[in-house]
Amino acid sequence: MLDEECYHLACRAIAAFKFPHTSLDYTTYYAKTDDNGDTVEVTDDDQDGVPHAYFNSDDVGDAEVSIIIA
Repeated sequence: MLDEECYHLACRAIAAFKFPHTSLDYTTYYAKTDDNGDTVEVTDDDQDGVPHAYFNSDDVGDAEVSIIIA
């Protein structure tokens, strides 16, 4: 539940940037925990999955993520 809330907060924060110096485009995927406790990616149409995302650009590093979180 916390992962899903963080995902939505990050999406709103990214949308608030008017002129980012780096592309903040991201791809959403859904994941859930399997029986062994490992996180596995599931299909987009799986309603049990929690939304996660990754940035499409390698230019987004720890500094950029820190700014988004702040």
